[in-house]
Amino acid sequence: MRVGSKLKDLRKQKSITLKQLAERTGLSIGYLSNVERDLTSPTLDHVETITKALDTPLTAILQGPPKHTVIRKADREVIYDIPQRAKWEYIVDPQRSISGVCTTLNPYGEPMTSWGHNYDEVGIVIEGSVLITLGGEQYRLHEGDTIFIPRNTGHTVENDSENPCVCYWVSASS
Repeated sequence: MRVGSKLKDLRKQKSITLKQLAERTGLSIGYLSNVERDLTSPTLDHVETITKALDTPLTAILQGPPKHTVIRKADREVIYDIPQRAKWEYIVDPQRSISGVCTTLNPYGEPMTSWGHNYDEVGIVIEGSVLITLGGEQYRLHEGDTIFIPRNTGHTVENDSENPCVCYWVSASS
């Protein structure tokens, strides 16, 4: 099932109209309708905005049926791949009670901003370095460093270096 169809099913399960969703997200009814009918591909930021408005974890929309206990690096499912910016891959089967994503940030990539998720998350730098802005503070994380981001806390993640940065992001369902 495609992302738009999953969003539509979720919206209907929650008895929310397109108009209500548009009001909650600031996105137009026409755009949301096109997304739900898979006529347009939403940005990851828009999918996150929609799932937040539907009080649902982003991974719930992007996941497929349960597959594996072990996921080999070569077999990771790509969630999103935005050239010159970043790639997101599952590191934990998305049907599990814990979510895990590998994000590879390209050198000098455009900063990625989140207004906050409806879950706590932990970021772990596996390779390279990353600049994270959280609550008005900037943190430079290097290989092996971790950061805890509380639910509903806005943050920006940026690779402002000349090397790729690989981070693992882990969260648990509430």
